[in-house]
Amino acid sequence: MRVMEALAQASGSSRQPEFLSSHPNPDNRIENIQAAIEAAFPDGLPEGLTP
Repeated sequence: MRVMEALAQASGSSRQPEFLSSHPNPDNRIENIQAAIEAAFPDGLPEGLTP
C-alpha cells in the first residue's frame, strides 16, 4: 500500500475526476486493497505478513 500512498502524494491536488482517468484514484485503490485484505483475513493478518 505504500506504493498507492506515494502515488496519491505525488499527484497532489492536480487529480482529474476518476471517471476521466485511465487508472483509479490512489485513495480508492487503498480502500479497495484494505477491503480485500479484510475479506481474505477476517481474523487479522497471519504473523509475519504486513500490508
